[in-house]
Amino acid sequence: MAYPEIIKQQDNINQIQKELKDIKSEIQIIKNITRKLNQECSNINIVSSSTKLDKSAQERKLLTLDNANNTLENVLTYHDIHSAIFMEQSALNDSDIKAKTVIRDLSSESEHKTNPETIYREQSMNVKNLAEQISKLRASQSPIAISVSRCPIWSSLEPLKFKRYWDNEANGVLLNTGQTAFFTLDSTNRPCLSGGPLIGEYIFEQMHFHWSVDDFTGCEHVLDGHGYAAECHLVHYNSKYESMEAAVAHPDGLAVVGFLLEAVDVPNPCFDQFVEGLDLIKKRDNAVHLPSESLAWMDRADVTTGSYVTYKGSLTTPPYTECVTWIIYEKPVQIGTEQLGLLRQLEGNDSNPIERNVRPTQRHPPGHSVIYVKQVKSKL
Repeated sequence: MAYPEIIKQQDNINQIQKELKDIKSEIQIIKNITRKLNQECSNINIVSSSTKLDKSAQERKLLTLDNANNTLENVLTYHDIHSAIFMEQSALNDSDIKAKTVIRDLSSESEHKTNPETIYREQSMNVKNLAEQISKLRASQSPIAISVSRCPIWSSLEPLKFKRYWDNEANGVLLNTGQTAFFTLDSTNRPCLSGGPLIGEYIFEQMHFHWSVDDFTGCEHVLDGHGYAAECHLVHYNSKYESMEAAVAHPDGLAVVGFLLEAVDVPNPCFDQFVEGLDLIKKRDNAVHLPSESLAWMDRADVTTGSYVTYKGSLTTPPYTECVTWIIYEKPVQIGTEQLGLLRQLEGNDSNPIERNVRPTQRHPPGHSVIYVKQVKSKL
């Protein structure tokens, strides 16, 4: 292993050790809260046997206790997953892991991870198992700002596979919802996404855009502090659920692919058909039919085969449900400034141009992993 790579991996290890210390402190705090609440609930039960206690107050105490126990369980689940990524898989079942065992293991794991070569153990793990590890990561609110250089690097995942997007026989509908430009395909044979961090196939539901009045604050996700003019989201739902509505209720319900759009002086001809549609839907609720070829801007090796970051997050629009596996491509897609200007001309609910439809970045709590995936080869 080259010396610079060892240094980089050591930095990753140091960051992981810091996160583990934070988790250890969080566990201790939650244990103290749980112990106190258990004692209070015991006192409540004693008093209620001899006096008429306010029932609502008792229920609030019990609910708080349940929330504390649930939070503790989430912390322990994350720790078990993080250990599985950077160490040999544990034979223990998640449900059998106790708080004392986790706390005891933290110190020994920190010593074990001082060897940089352990960072590469995931290379020998089964590809499906890698995807399963990502699927179990704790979710957070989206969007977030991501420091790519601090993310664990994986290169063993299957390539992402895009099927029937720009070569679908069906026509699509582009609609001005008053909040965004919304595109969907009118077909029973919908596009689907698989591979990468996903388990099974995810069915394409819709595509929409986020933007702002300038070329630097229109994206929702921020990579290494760099902002872009807009962000395109391809929303999919897990094929094991009957519909998008049903999938939202599950942690593995949705997969959203995000493309960062960079404004440049020269128009991108791959966007021509799509841009022509934007020019026809300036008014709210206006819609136009477009062929699937309007997605041809995706049909380029440098767009869908590049490296990306992935994490478990939420919708960026109400109700902000934490049911999304995010896949954000690192390399931006270029779009002409004039082409992008047609997005900014779309009229909103007040008949004025939609100047901004971006949710601010959310706090990314300690213990929520973002993985950087280096794609070696992609299958379309």
